[in-house]
Amino acid sequence: MRFARASSSINVLARYYLREEDASRATQAQQDAARRILEGGDALFVAKTVLVELEWVLRGVYGIGRKDIARSLKHLLALPNVEIEDRASVQSALANLEAGFDFADALHHASSRACSVLVTFDARRFANRARRKSLSPPVRVTRWASIAGNREVHSITRSARTGSDCGIVSPSAFAVFRLITRNSPAS
Repeated sequence: MRFARASSSINVLARYYLREEDASRATQAQQDAARRILEGGDALFVAKTVLVELEWVLRGVYGIGRKDIARSLKHLLALPNVEIEDRASVQSALANLEAGFDFADALHHASSRACSVLVTFDARRFANRARRKSLSPPVRVTRWASIAGNREVHSITRSARTGSDCGIVSPSAFAVFRLITRNSPAS
């Protein structure tokens, strides 16, 4: 296959990085095609959402450890024909993955670098690690009981909806914020 520029889905990357020993012929054919796509030299774009999904599949479905996942992501970033969406955020997230952070949390944080704060409910893992590492923007734990009247959270949500300098909010994150702020008075 020859492409002027292609975008990769999770399936192609998973088939490339997962070499299943007793794979069916169809799976082997997909693995070979994935190898040709990634190693063929044609320009390939990989969205950061695909990387989040890849990490989840490697870790959650196949039980691959943090070090091996980091090694795979580093390999992907090193391929000269691969363009990674928001490479700086992905590299930051990868460094934080190696430091013990969840990759998705680390990527959300790195993608929020233009914001003044990242709010979360995850006090034990994400917020505490971020505080110990002095990540910027700071990660602040928000308690459910205090959300309804918290104008700052509502304000962050409204500015994110309008495409402020905090960047783009993913549809799932927007849905959560929408539920939280549905009955909040407009600012």
